[in-house]
Parts: sequence; structure tokens; C-alpha cells
Amino acid sequence: MTQILVDALILFINFFWQTYMQAIIITKLFNIECTQKHNILYTLIFSIYGTLAKLLIPINLSFINSILTIILIPIVLKFIYSKTFKETILYTLVIFFISIPTEAVAGLIVFKVFKFETNVENVVGTIPILLMINIWFSIIAGIICLFKNKDTLKFFAEPEIATKKSLYINILLVILIIAPNIMFYAANQYNYPLYLLVFNIIMNILLVALSVYNTYKGVQLEKKKHELKLSEQHNKTLNALVDSIRAFKHDYSNMVHSLGGYITFGDLEGLEKFYEGLSRETKKAGQLESISPIKITEPSVYTLFATKHEDARAKDILFSVETMCDYKKLNMPIFDFCKILGIFLDNAIEAAEESNEREINIVFRRSAADKVQIFSIENTYKDKDIDTEKIFEKDFSTKNRNSGIGLWEVKNIVDRNENVTLLTSKDKKFFTQKLIISEEIPEENIKK
Repeated sequence: MTQILVDALILFINFFWQTYMQAIIITKLFNIECTQKHNILYTLIFSIYGTLAKLLIPINLSFINSILTIILIPIVLKFIYSKTFKETILYTLVIFFISIPTEAVAGLIVFKVFKFETNVENVVGTIPILLMINIWFSIIAGIICLFKNKDTLKFFAEPEIATKKSLYINILLVILIIAPNIMFYAANQYNYPLYLLVFNIIMNILLVALSVYNTYKGVQLEKKKHELKLSEQHNKTLNALVDSIRAFKHDYSNMVHSLGGYITFGDLEGLEKFYEGLSRETKKAGQLESISPIKITEPSVYTLFATKHEDARAKDILFSVETMCDYKKLNMPIFDFCKILGIFLDNAIEAAEESNEREINIVFRRSAADKVQIFSIENTYKDKDIDTEKIFEKDFSTKNRNSGIGLWEVKNIVDRNENVTLLTSKDKKFFTQKLIISEEIPEENIKK
């Protein structure tokens, strides 16, 4: 009875690990929208089925298990992920096409490299091959996640997220520490006490758990530091807003008297010019209100806006930001968007500084009818003859000191995001860059 329970536990752990990796592979490979609950449910169903099938179906009738699995997978996929029958058949074929070479490679490594002899009639004796299969499934799932996850670059780019890599390293460490113990026990199952194996595993898990806990605390500390940095930036913005309002209120009575003077003398032309200056000062006092972490909820975008606003303010450039859409729901990798945003802002500030009007207007909105997000940045500029196509060529620059790489890099980023379109235009006053971000990737691009 004890042996049956041990066999059942080993098989359940094996199938749970293997099936969960399969769920990750399928959902990531085919961009299936699902929650963790869907994957866990799929995993539990096949973990229980696989365990019972291995224990109840004799080895000489294993073909029955294969047939039942082929029938069961599409049914479960359709039930859990709500996919068509045609799609579930495709997913089933992919699982088998990945499983067969994976098991072959795992067997080659176990038998030829490590020289293990497995006993297929004894569950414990198959541990080395089961362990190697699951390691390979994990590697395949990891590679697919790396290339399919739209936030992969963000993961490696942002410090507070990059720290989480340590958690994954620690999990891998658990496997590397425990795996040799299990394989050694499987190879020497009659001469190696089971209690010693269990003791080694528990000690190794505790050791790595402590390391994971410390890493987790490090991640939390990094998040707190990042939040503190954002708060400091926000306080800086608020102080600048208060100073602008105080200065405006201080000069208010003087400006009213000045307006009265123009009216008294009937100087409409002078009044018009004075009003333009007054309007500009009013905009300056109010523009900081729109740069707030309450309105711009994505920290990386908020920090960029706040920093560039300071640059623009120092150069006496009007910097207007209008946010009508949540940057956290941006339908493109935030890392790519921030690279584009940084380049656009640098170019806009540089061009606006040379113009007479010195103005930058930024709008982010969503068109529900067209199912697109629209980000536009327009700036006043001096060179009216600028070529809106040539500026995207590599090494092209309107200034000798610039590298000419910025907009060329923007074009490359847009090209690799199939649902993003860049429109560049100009008129007598404004030079405009507009990103059209579709909320649905075209079907032909999904097939690619």
C-alpha cells in the first residue's frame, strides 16, 4: 500500500509539472487569452488522469492510454479554453510533436550521457527519465515565454522588475540541487535510504527558500525605492505648480492695470499682443496640473514627462499634456513606447526651442469606434523645408552634433510592432508625430 502511495505521488508530481509546462507552451505559442486558473484546471485534470492511467493500465496495453489521451486533450482544451474543435486538434498535434522529440532527447541524455538504467516496471526506477523530460519541457516553455511575451524587454530593462530574475534563478537552483539527489536515489534505490533522500530534499528546499525569501524582500525594497522616487518627482511637480500659481497671483493686479491702460488708450493692437503674452503665462501656470501620477498611471511614462517638462520649462517652452486614456492599457510593449516617447520629446524640445512660438502639445486618447489608441505630439519648428520621409533614414540629422539614429530607431520599433502605425505631418505652425496603436493585431500578422 505504501509503495502504491509513493508511486502515485511521484507520478502526480511528474504529470503536474509536465502538463503545466504544456499549458504554458500552448497558451503562449497561440496567444490564448486565459487566466492562471484555466492553466491550473487543465493541469489538474491531466495530472489525475495520467496518474490513474499509469497505475491502472498495464504496460503491454499502453497504446490504450495513448488513444485515450489523444481523445481527451481536444475535449479538455475546448471545455477550458473555449476554442473551436479545429483549433483544439491543432493544439493536440503540437503537444505530441513537442512531446515525442522531447522524450527521445531526455532518454538519450539519461541512458547515454548519465548511463542510468531505468526499470519501466517500477515507478521509482523511471524517475531519471521523468525528471529529464520535465526539465526539457521547462526549457522549451521558458524559451517560448521569452520570445512571445510582449513585456520581455520591459522585464530586463526596468530595475525593480529585473530583480525578480533572482526568484527564477533560485527556483532553477532548487531543481539543480534536488534533481541529482533524486536521480542518485533512483540509480541506487536499494542501497540509499529513503529517509536520507527526503532529509536532503527538505534541507535543500529550506536553504533555497531562505534565498528566495531574501530575494523577495529585495524586490519589495526596490519597489519602495521606486515609489519614493516617483513621490519625490511628483512633489517636485507640485512645488513647481504652486510656484507658478503664486507668481501668477502676485502679478495679477499689475496685469489687470496694464489691460486697463490699453483699453483706456484704445490700443487694440497692443492689447492683442499683451493678451497673447498673458495667455501664454496662464497656460504655463496650468500645464503642470496635467502631469500627475494620478492621470499618468504608468510610472515610466510619468517620469519621462516630468523630466522632459523640466527641460522644456527651463527653455521657456509651453509643454501641454492631455491624457484621455490609461497608459497602463497601452497595446504595445511599454519599453518600446518609452523609447519612442523619449526620442519624440527630445526632438520636439530641440525644434521648439529654435522656433518663435516655443510650444509642444501632447495628446493620448482612444477611439472606441476604430478600436485604436492614438498618441500624438506636435511642436512648433523653424525649418519648414524638412523632409518628413528622409528624417527616418539612418544617420540623417538636421544638426551636425546629433547622431541621426533616433528616428531611424523609431521606424525599426514601429516595424516590429505589427499593430502600430506612425504618421508624420507638418503645417505652417506644427510638426506632428502620431502613433496609431491598434487594439487588435491583424489576422495575417498573427499567422506569421
